[in-house]
Amino acid sequence: MFIDGRKLLGMADEVAVSGAYSAVVLSNGDFNVRVKNITYGPEINEAKRAYNTGDFGKFESIMGKRKGSISWDVDLAPAVDDSAGSNLGSAPAWADMLEGCGWSATAFSQSWQIQTVATKTAETRTIGVYEIEEGAVASAQQNFIQLAGAMGNVQIILNEIGEFLTLHFEYQGRLEAISDTAAGSAFSGGGYDTSKPVGLLGSTLTAFGSAIDPDSMTIDCQNQLAYIVDPAKGQGVKGVNVTNREPTLTVNPYRQLDSYNTYFSKWVSSTTGAFAASVGTNLSINAAAVQIANAYQAGERDGNTIDEISLNILRGSPELRITQA
Repeated sequence: MFIDGRKLLGMADEVAVSGAYSAVVLSNGDFNVRVKNITYGPEINEAKRAYNTGDFGKFESIMGKRKGSISWDVDLAPAVDDSAGSNLGSAPAWADMLEGCGWSATAFSQSWQIQTVATKTAETRTIGVYEIEEGAVASAQQNFIQLAGAMGNVQIILNEIGEFLTLHFEYQGRLEAISDTAAGSAFSGGGYDTSKPVGLLGSTLTAFGSAIDPDSMTIDCQNQLAYIVDPAKGQGVKGVNVTNREPTLTVNPYRQLDSYNTYFSKWVSSTTGAFAASVGTNLSINAAAVQIANAYQAGERDGNTIDEISLNILRGSPELRITQA
């Protein structure tokens, strides 16, 4: 996959700086997370105009609400590589991005955790993506797209065993600007964390108290995002909030006898159980209650039969949590 390393993404916490739904002026310090696979899409509502004029000709449209989306990936890595655990109470670089998806973090002396909550529904962010001018470049200026009042959804993705986990973010918000930076004020990334993600090897994945052997896994928070209308705003919207969440887990373990995993019995009996995954030495993912929503959908991996299993992540303590310890 080609990644244009010149593209930059920065994020600032509006709640902490200027208040929810108030755009923050980004600075170089906001470009401190190593992101990849940046995509974006501005969206402006269009009210078309056509009249009974005796022909098929149309008139200029009136442009309305200005919205947008930005997505990117981040490696799921601890704040520090420290097997002793003495420096693990600090937040990883990606923590703020996860809090903008309705998660809440807690720091302890030698550990840190972040989990889904129902009280962080307006943790809005300002996000900017900066692009270098292509072609006959006349200056070091950048073109940028900026969202404000933005919140998002996150997926935790494992492509295959041995690779590291990825946080896939998809944010929506008010389309604040598409413009150019002033001459000589081009942004640059810096202050990146130095920790490395670890491949999922020598790790334990369990569901309902038993080990499972998938080659890939996806946890999807499935946040429901709603635009908040604001006639006083030039964009017609104030931003986005989180109005609901229905997290799911999908895995693809090898087919086994039902007498071993009793998945069919668990499925028809609405059985719930815990899910846990260790990620290297310092990270783990936990859900207190999962329930099989669909199973025995046969697939294959290198000629071996696998089960495509979908599970709902239910209300629990925690519903979904990442722990660094």
